[in-house]
This record gives sequence, structure tokens and C-alpha cells, in this order.
Amino acid sequence: AWHGPWAWLFGSGFGTWFGDIPRLQVAVWTNPAEVFFSAHNELVQLLYEGGLVAWGLLAAWIVSSWGSWTRSPAFPGLVALGVVSAGLQVFHIPTLAPSAILVLGVISQQAHEPEDA
Repeated sequence: AWHGPWAWLFGSGFGTWFGDIPRLQVAVWTNPAEVFFSAHNELVQLLYEGGLVAWGLLAAWIVSSWGSWTRSPAFPGLVALGVVSAGLQVFHIPTLAPSAILVLGVISQQAHEPEDA
């Protein structure tokens, strides 16, 4: 894990939350009742692991795709995915990740179909 002065820009590296944060919690609190092996929020974990660069790439993808996403019949599923991702690590739970990826795949595929199709 990289924790230098540029960590906010580039992050600590993907997959580092699992090792870093519980160790930090144990070091700060003498007997933590619970340690967090994931952020329970996809955006917070993305910021920690991928930095502002990852957030910027995600934001650019959302902004560039938003117009076509809102016209898709799968848009309510995308909204639900966003709400759930704010309080749960959807892409880190094996039973939820395939559904989340399916919603993203369907809405992205529909975004690239011609308008008259």
C-alpha cells in the first residue's frame, strides 16, 4: 500500500482497505468492538483505494453516459444500485456483484444502441 503525500490523488492501491483500515482501527482503539474490512460505501472505498483520479474517471464516465442512461428502461435499476452502493459494498459481496454488473451491462449496452433501433 502506498501512503505517501500523493495518496489522496492516486489512492493507496486497490484492495488495500481490507488490510489497512482494520489494522489502523486496532492501533487507535485498544479493544475495538468491530473492525471494518470494507467501507460499506463504494464511493468512500474507491476514494481510499483509487484516489481522486479514480473518482474523476468514474465521474467522467457517469457524466458522459448520463443522457443515454436516463432514456433506458433499466434506469430505475441503476438508481437502485446507486442507492444501495451508498450504504453497502455491492461490488465486494459475491451474491450482489453479478446483479450489479448485469444492471451496468444492460444499461451500458442500451446506451450504445442506435436511436432508431
